[in-house]
Amino acid sequence: MTKFSDVLKVIYQTIQNIPSTAEQCNLSELITDEIIFAYEFDDLLFTANYLTVANSNLKILIDRDLYFHNCSFKKIKFNSYKNDNDEAKNITFVNCLNPENISLSMRDSEFAGDFLFYDSMEINHEEQLYIQRVQIDKCIFNGNFKISNLTINQEFSIDNSVFEKSADFSHLQCLGDCPIDTILVLRSKFSNLVLFEECIFNKKLALDYSTFSGLAQFRNSIFREGLDLEKTNIEKEMNFYGVVGLGSPASKRETSQETYRIIKNQFEKQNNKLDANIFHSYELEKRMINLEKEKLSFANYFEYVILFYNFAVSRFSTNIFSVILSIITINMFLSILMIRDNIVSIVIFLAVVLIAPFLLMQLYKLERIKHTRYDKISESVIIFGIIYMFAQNIFKQNIKYHEFGIWNFIPDIFLINLNLFGTPQAYIDYFKNNGLSNILNNNCELSIAGMVTYFLTKTIIGFLYYQFITTARKDTRK
Repeated sequence: MTKFSDVLKVIYQTIQNIPSTAEQCNLSELITDEIIFAYEFDDLLFTANYLTVANSNLKILIDRDLYFHNCSFKKIKFNSYKNDNDEAKNITFVNCLNPENISLSMRDSEFAGDFLFYDSMEINHEEQLYIQRVQIDKCIFNGNFKISNLTINQEFSIDNSVFEKSADFSHLQCLGDCPIDTILVLRSKFSNLVLFEECIFNKKLALDYSTFSGLAQFRNSIFREGLDLEKTNIEKEMNFYGVVGLGSPASKRETSQETYRIIKNQFEKQNNKLDANIFHSYELEKRMINLEKEKLSFANYFEYVILFYNFAVSRFSTNIFSVILSIITINMFLSILMIRDNIVSIVIFLAVVLIAPFLLMQLYKLERIKHTRYDKISESVIIFGIIYMFAQNIFKQNIKYHEFGIWNFIPDIFLINLNLFGTPQAYIDYFKNNGLSNILNNNCELSIAGMVTYFLTKTIIGFLYYQFITTARKDTRK
């Protein structure tokens, strides 16, 4: 690859109509080829309406379109660049990257024509060309803008800039291999179509104080550490169909409840109920996590308990297998509780139900455990409570039904419990017919403990049925 600065000296000396002492010339006079192909550059500096090449004092007036193809650069800088000619000039870079240390910096500049910077090869994240940094600050793009199909190793930031026509950032891979924890798009305005399709963001993408007046597409993009839309002004629509990673533990830590709500609402606008339900569950889970950080009060704790068991039983109506498992295991326990029939069992049961979420909340506040293991922890707490209650009922020896064998009665009580509309009389008849009169009072009616257990059983089974129905439906919130 030939160094352009050496070629420039030869061209400059052979052009007759450019004085040898000239410090500037027109691009159209200097280079007649439409495409600048396969040259090696050190640095390019665009300032005012001129192009300056490193190792050359010649200022080249940009009086026609610039098209770089398969060239090599170290740094490309636009500093206070502005095209003052009547006709807008396009600037295009195609397959122009140096894998070692290239960076693109654009500051205080205005582009009348299109600005395009992309790899034209077949889209493949593993074989993309690399660029170290992309920094855009206080720029105005009146034409189409495109930076796509590239891998950005370190920083990618846009600040206080305006994009009047389409802005294409599709097929970017932002590795974020630097101390900066966030990929920032700050205080910028996008007046037309914006494409972030099939991108990979290894760091959190924050669109703070930015305005999207046109359609914004994030289809099939991957977010490894979350997304922040909490301070974003969305005037039209955003399409998040096929996005991946926003439900991962790392993304849930960095993504706010409001961001999940915005994405859910965007899916609802597009009548995509299935994906809307998924992000509704993320929103509720984030609300549950936020409650752990708030000041403890009765209202907050009551809401937390409800969210906790909605999550534990069905993942907020998104996991039908978890609901079926909960119906079987909890009903089995309730069957034992019904036969056991004393106040001590009921008190222990209620204590496990109410105290387990509180203990978990305190552990999170003390950072003894992390939310990355939340699913398994919530399951473990419930299963522990069930096992404990099984044990304390099975091994007590002061109950008459032990002489018959408890497991002879569990299947029948299990089926009676499944009948949500079963009356207390169904239990009384079964207990009398099977010689379990010890759990009845002298009038052959359910004792007070039995009535309390009956009420708890029907309430819990009703709650589990509701979870099953909403999980099985396509729209779980209607």
